[in-house]
This record gives sequence, structure tokens and C-alpha cells, in this order.
Amino acid sequence: MALSIELEFDKKTDKMIRAIWRDMSEAGISTFLHHSTSIPHITLCIYEDAEDEKAFCAAVRSFKAKANIPEIYLNGVGVFGGEKKVIYLSAAVTDELLKLHREFYQHMTAFNELAWPQYQPGAWVPHASVAMQPDPVRIGEGVEIALKHFVPAAARVTSIGIIHMKPLKHIEHMDMD
Repeated sequence: MALSIELEFDKKTDKMIRAIWRDMSEAGISTFLHHSTSIPHITLCIYEDAEDEKAFCAAVRSFKAKANIPEIYLNGVGVFGGEKKVIYLSAAVTDELLKLHREFYQHMTAFNELAWPQYQPGAWVPHASVAMQPDPVRIGEGVEIALKHFVPAAARVTSIGIIHMKPLKHIEHMDMD
């Protein structure tokens, strides 16, 4: 079962993203995020089938304890193509954010063979999803909905989540205090 490591946002950013999720759902473009237990976030990495979930969670906790997580500047709206399209808010790829990502991978060495390729250093595109598998003929409308609510701004990461992806289940939630 895939495990996602998610950087979860402050209340202001969370509220903005949830408004986009709601409007996407009400428009019939993409309903999953609005009706799920998902929390607005940027996925730091996804790992496939970590057999020792206790050791995996302990490694993430020890990373969190020493992590210096920068502000994340959400700066635009984009679309991933391919079979499973995604509308997202893009995050500026700053030196600090790339450093955090690289340090995470260095810390998680024992599990990195399980990491999904598109989340590995050099391939990762930091983003906050606002529509998963939207109606393909309505992607333009979905982008317009995202732009209606979106204001480029710095977002603070207030917690890190460890999530089972299918079915969606929150395993651990760590505040950044």
C-alpha cells in the first residue's frame, strides 16, 4: 500500500484550497478531493509498500524533528497531462525547498528504493492538487475555477502527514510546533 508524505498548510492556505475543491466538486469537474478526508498539501514523496510501517513512520518523525521547512510560495495554476490529469497550484522551486526535499531523501535512505520515480530529486514538481482526474473536456473551466480563488502567496507548512493512499487513511499527523 502506497504511503504519501505530505506537507500540510496553514489555515489561510487550507481555506483557499478547500474553496477550490468545493467549487470543482459543485461544478462536476472533479469531486474526489472535496469529498475525501484529504488535507491541502504538497506531497514530499510517495513510497510503495513499506513493509515495516513502524520503522518508516519513525524515520519520518526523526526527519520532522530536525527539519527546517521553508515557506512555500504558491505562484500559479497548472495542469499535468497524461492519462490521470491533475489541476494544481504550483510552488516556486526555491533552493530552500529543493534542499528540504534532498535532505528528506538522504534521511530516508533505507526506504528510497520504494520511492515513486516522479517524486525523486531531479523529477519532483512541487504542487498542491486542486482537481484529480478532472472531466477532460472541462479542464479549462477547472483552471478558471482555480484562478477565481487563487492568490499568489507564501504558505506556511504547519504539519506533516503520513497517509495511506488507497484507501485514503491518515496514519500520522505531526504538528511543526
